[in-house]
Amino acid sequence: MPKQIIIPKIKITDRHLRWNWEQSPDNDEKARYHFIIVDNKRREGKFEELITQFQKFGSVEITRTTEGKVEGSPHRYLFNSFDINVAPREIDLTKLSYPIIKDKNLYERQIGSVEDYVMKLYSKNS
Repeated sequence: MPKQIIIPKIKITDRHLRWNWEQSPDNDEKARYHFIIVDNKRREGKFEELITQFQKFGSVEITRTTEGKVEGSPHRYLFNSFDINVAPREIDLTKLSYPIIKDKNLYERQIGSVEDYVMKLYSKNS
C-alpha cells in the first residue's frame, strides 16, 4: 500500500505563498501568474527571488501589485500578477521555503476583481 503524505493545514494567518496561473487575458501567447506572499518582513525579497526564476525565460510584465494587512496576524500580504511565456513546471516554488497553496480561486474576474478576492481573503479572521 502506498504511503500517504499528510500535509498540515496552513492557516490564513501563517506565513505562506499562495498562487495560481491562467492564460493572460491581454496576450494569448502568455500566462498570467498571481502570487501572494504572506510574511512579516521578507515579502519583497521573496518576490524578487521568484521573479529572478521567471526572468530566465524572458521579460516579466507586472500587471498589478497590492499590499495589505492580514487580520489577526502580525503579517502582511504582497499580491502581484504578471504575464510571461513560461509553463509553471519550469519554476521551483520550493526554493522560496514557504508553505505553498495553489488557489484555484486566484484568477481574473469578469465581475469584481482578483484584488477584491485577495482583500476579502485576508480581511476575515480564520
